[in-house]
Amino acid sequence: MNLKSTTFLFLILFLVLPTNVLANGITEIGSISEEGAIAIQNAFDASGIPSIQAAIIINNALVWAKGYGEQPALNTVFRTGSVTKTFTAAAFVKLNETGIINLDDDVSDYLPFQVRNPNEPGTIITIRMVLEHKAGMKIYHQFNQPWISAEMLQLLDDLNYTISIPVPSWNGIRLPLQDIINSTNINDPDLWLPTTGDFAYSNTGYFFLSFLLEHITNNTWSDYIHDTILTPLGMNETKFNVTEYAQPVAVPHLKLDNGTLVALPVYRDYGYGAGGLMTTVTDLSKFIIAVTNGGWYGDVQIFQPEYVPIMNQYLQQYGSMLGYSAEFGKFTTECGKLGAVLFTNWDMGNMALIWSALLTEGQSLLSQYCPEATTTTPTTSTTTSPTATTTNPPPPDILLISGLSIGGAVVVIAFLLVLKRRK
Repeated sequence: MNLKSTTFLFLILFLVLPTNVLANGITEIGSISEEGAIAIQNAFDASGIPSIQAAIIINNALVWAKGYGEQPALNTVFRTGSVTKTFTAAAFVKLNETGIINLDDDVSDYLPFQVRNPNEPGTIITIRMVLEHKAGMKIYHQFNQPWISAEMLQLLDDLNYTISIPVPSWNGIRLPLQDIINSTNINDPDLWLPTTGDFAYSNTGYFFLSFLLEHITNNTWSDYIHDTILTPLGMNETKFNVTEYAQPVAVPHLKLDNGTLVALPVYRDYGYGAGGLMTTVTDLSKFIIAVTNGGWYGDVQIFQPEYVPIMNQYLQQYGSMLGYSAEFGKFTTECGKLGAVLFTNWDMGNMALIWSALLTEGQSLLSQYCPEATTTTPTTSTTTSPTATTTNPPPPDILLISGLSIGGAVVVIAFLLVLKRRK
């Protein structure tokens, strides 16, 4: 093959490779102000967290994302803990949208047994109540089912690290809903709080919802979310089983009582509807954009407009589990819409300073789209004011490819030089 044909083939491959393939090893896309970059870097340095990913979304476009620390590549996957609940809720909103259920239905209508708080047996338990943490289910209960391997529990014991919640070991075998119900007795008073109707955060409730979803759809919880939400949005880096990943997974960390930060092995978990989601900031940004953009991501619609406000009620914006923490937020102002995402691989790390710096920079970027900014006059005839336009940033995929174009050009040039020397 001659130099010309080889080069042509290489360029074609570069152009047609999927974005997520091109992104391997990339640590930053887009750009932010120098002041913002310094503030976020300083906050990260002061946090003691080994690795983070951060992203900023402006007006329905991912404008910047960056990885920091020991594992900075943006294709590194993080566990998100309770952010998973957002997707469990999204699945039920989809079922409501298609008329399969109504969120105000009694959960017992979809099960071969009745579910009631034994302390208030006359009160029905609706799907909406469970979604809103108002069903009266305790935050943790053995109904959650074991979610950490015996090997991990032994390691934690060897490190003299005590988990603050009861977590039995998991042998890797997941019981069907009916078996769990039969072995647990969902109407056991031990599972329930004294009253129903008041807010009481409940992981148990979202475990129950994942099993309820399977009973309604005759599909697995993860497959249903994959088919109805993840695949349409192109969220190819979002999964529920760590063994499905070929790309790097963030190494979880915990701090011992003596102050030592210890790296743990990457582990399988049994989080399901309460905390089983794994993703990257660039992938989660797609879902955030869809929700803030009337249900649309590009030309893909995952929610009808009238269901977007309902979905907004169930956005779980913070999550934490052994060795990981995650946070995202979305805000609407007169200047436009702002979204931010932050992942870390230390569940007790100081995220607050990083999150504050991230939001400050996001608000600064968003201010460029304020109505009054459109009338800004350039100071000279040759200088264009950055605030003089209301054009939205390019869509995320376009931005990502444009952010990679310089690196791609360098690779092409280096490739040509190598071939030229061989000639």
